[in-house]
Amino acid sequence: MKIAVVGAGISGLVAARRLTEQGHDVSVFEASDRFGGHVQSVSLQSANIREPVEAGFLVFNETACPRLTGLLQELRTSTRKIEVAFEISNPQTGVKVRGASLRELLAVPMNLAVPSFYRLVPDWVRFTRQTRRQLQRPINSRSDSLGEFLSAGRYSRSFADQFVYPLAAAIFPVRRADAQRIPLANLVSFLHNHGLLKLDSPVSCRTLAGGSTTYLNDLTEPFRDRVHLNCPVTAIARSDQFVLLKFADRPKERFEQVVIAVHADVALRILADHTRQERELLETFEFAPQDVYIHWEHERDTRPPASLCWRYRQSEDGAGVAVSYRIATVTGPSNELSPEPSKRQLQNGDAPRQLMLTTMSADHRPPDQVIRTLRFRRPVFNADSQSAQRRVNQISGQRRTYYCGAYWGNGFHEDAVGTAENAVAQLARKDAAASRESFTQASV
Repeated sequence: MKIAVVGAGISGLVAARRLTEQGHDVSVFEASDRFGGHVQSVSLQSANIREPVEAGFLVFNETACPRLTGLLQELRTSTRKIEVAFEISNPQTGVKVRGASLRELLAVPMNLAVPSFYRLVPDWVRFTRQTRRQLQRPINSRSDSLGEFLSAGRYSRSFADQFVYPLAAAIFPVRRADAQRIPLANLVSFLHNHGLLKLDSPVSCRTLAGGSTTYLNDLTEPFRDRVHLNCPVTAIARSDQFVLLKFADRPKERFEQVVIAVHADVALRILADHTRQERELLETFEFAPQDVYIHWEHERDTRPPASLCWRYRQSEDGAGVAVSYRIATVTGPSNELSPEPSKRQLQNGDAPRQLMLTTMSADHRPPDQVIRTLRFRRPVFNADSQSAQRRVNQISGQRRTYYCGAYWGNGFHEDAVGTAENAVAQLARKDAAASRESFTQASV
């Protein structure tokens, strides 16, 4: 079949690869000048840094990401184990939390002088026990938001504001106020899959050994000549016989099927003949701009740094959030980055500098010493979007149209891969059913 894929983020690329493997004639259309979506290697040669750094896809957990792990193994993309540290800093209270295990929570001596900290630890123990029970409930019954759950359970304010809301806002990531609206099921699923509900287990992660450029090249190799960049789709119209795509700078073209792998609001805007159900479901998804800064930061902590430090900081007013990832440690006059920054030795007494990647809401004050700024759009989940996710098959597989994208899951790389493979499997089932029906009619 002749199939169009609209959107060349990870979900669109995975769908295109699977469809190409099945022998379909696939064309991918992307509005921007690059493919890969949030997965991007950034050149920093202007800062005399020779190696590119990752601005999107940094780490993954094999247990939590079976679809992505399988894809990387299939592509023979090299990965390596990476040490990950988690840290939450609150300038208002002075509490600093490192890690999620009990041992890590109690390892910062300065916290023992903060009275509210003594409520945080027992509440975290109770939270892990209660949320583990949530995993046993049917999916359709897990409708509470994080804020509703904490209120009903009478968790302390210090626990909510100094630990759980920052943790949730760092994971998804969203503004501090939006963390309360995150569906509890989404957060609990993430925490469980990453071993963060066990109290005694460190986060075990891997990263791409050769960076995302190699990964994207391997992923797109079978169909790269059919990826059309700088080619925005302006309208999609469907009939019983075909799907018609219209473009800004090229002739319109007919296809037999279309896979829509762009954000929900973009999909709704370009669907010239959307149904009532498509509007109802797609309108429930919200997206917010997110600024990403790659910048220098002088290391003030004497602890040996982890290969990747995942650090959350609240703004002074408590409203804004910033989530920082330590990309590398650089010492001495050279800006060459080591793949194992925690093992670099200080040279000639030079103070080390950390190369950081910081994500924050668009209205947050940027960090100092910025080298590069990027802007992405992230889904903001709530109870309505969670309900829409469960109803995806009411619009996907209908009218020659299939939907995929990370926002149909928890918004992560694993969800981009999984929803793409689900959409392709759904299309294959529809095609097989249509073939059987045609054969039956021809035999009569």
